[in-house]
Amino acid sequence: MKKIRRSKYADSDIEGIYNYIANHSVSIAKGQVDKINSQIVKIAEMPNIYKRIEASTKFFELRRSVVKPYIILFDNLPDVVEIVRVLHSRQDYKRIVENRDF
Repeated sequence: MKKIRRSKYADSDIEGIYNYIANHSVSIAKGQVDKINSQIVKIAEMPNIYKRIEASTKFFELRRSVVKPYIILFDNLPDVVEIVRVLHSRQDYKRIVENRDF
């Protein structure tokens, strides 16, 4: 399994997800964050099985994994998987990648 590194944007995204859901239910918020964290571990185990994002360039090759209703964007580097962003599926993740908002 590769090492996992989270960008400051990914940390902020996960914190925002938790805070938003916790306004309604702390236990559901914890459960959703646990699902996201479990998926991040799975990504680190087999990063190449996830779909490459078309908006990627020759400088970086982002991939995505879905934990409904969230999308985890990550970069599969030689020694580490970097979690770049964790976005709601209604957000325009392709625009975010194209604009390099990470």
